[in-house]
Amino acid sequence: ASGHRTGGGGGSSAGRGMPSQPPFLKGSFRQRARTSERATQRLSDQRRKEVAARTASALDKFEEQLAFDEGAELREYEALDEVAAQRLFSSGGFSSGQLGLPRSGSGGDAA
Repeated sequence: ASGHRTGGGGGSSAGRGMPSQPPFLKGSFRQRARTSERATQRLSDQRRKEVAARTASALDKFEEQLAFDEGAELREYEALDEVAAQRLFSSGGFSSGQLGLPRSGSGGDAA
């Protein structure tokens, strides 16, 4: 017996001067598995929340652009209606013929 210890020992002198193990390496196999599973679940939840936030932001931007485009289109139609009304009334009035309707007294559908 030389007093020199070989192998794993596990006594109180084992690990002196060595830094302690990281938390994910401490504990039994089952404890490490549970810790790993919880960390994986937290990462998954965090990523899911980030994707949901990006999706909500993209939808908000899309809806804003859609509302702007629809408003612009409506303004264009209103401007066209005003131009058409000005032309119609500046020509001295209108008749049903200008609207593409048959004129009264023209016979319409003759039977």
